[in-house]
Amino acid sequence: MIDNSKIKENDILVATHLSIYELCFTENYLGNFEDTQNAVRAMFKYSAKNAIFEPPFAYLKVVSDRNYVYDIHQHSNIFKFSEKIAQGYSIEKTEEFASEVKARKHELEEMTNFCNECVQNQIKPNIKNKENHRKENSILLNRQLINQLVAMQTKSDGLSVDFDWKRIELFEQVLKLYFNELETGAKMAKPNDWFDLFLLLYVNPNRKIWTREGYWKQLIKQAGFEEYLYEK
Repeated sequence: MIDNSKIKENDILVATHLSIYELCFTENYLGNFEDTQNAVRAMFKYSAKNAIFEPPFAYLKVVSDRNYVYDIHQHSNIFKFSEKIAQGYSIEKTEEFASEVKARKHELEEMTNFCNECVQNQIKPNIKNKENHRKENSILLNRQLINQLVAMQTKSDGLSVDFDWKRIELFEQVLKLYFNELETGAKMAKPNDWFDLFLLLYVNPNRKIWTREGYWKQLIKQAGFEEYLYEK
């Protein structure tokens, strides 16, 4: 739930494609419908007209290329569903909905398992010194990965050559730390990690992230970007 007493005067909340998606396909509808519905209503109320409807990597393409337009209508079912929930719609076909949630959850689990297997079988065996590995500058490699993901999500050439990487400095530094933890065995990837991690792509130097997830707050502070936290 959004606690409006925590919102500072003149601050604007921004809902994103990921936050809308998460609220659309959460199991909480089946066990805690009223609170989840109130969360959707709060998102509409406080985000007003400031929502970002593009998925994270498509959003990067939009901000890097003024001539690029992403077709958000391909996700209209998600937006319409969240709007219906906010207006009082009740899920009647609960088994069908539960099956849909399970299928989407399975996709995340498969991606997570693939990531963990790659780390275990291809990366960890090649790390001779964990401390030295943490000190390696992986930013350029990570930028290549980001560019590839942008290209895949937008079916384009990726980011423009003059893209201002400072726009996602928070994401870049947290991504480096996150990958380091996976590669050195300090952590195994979890399905929910991807939503929390990719949410940072929307956070530029003029924005802050409002999260109560202790792990991500810790990584943000470890990266030296505590000023990006709306709530310390």
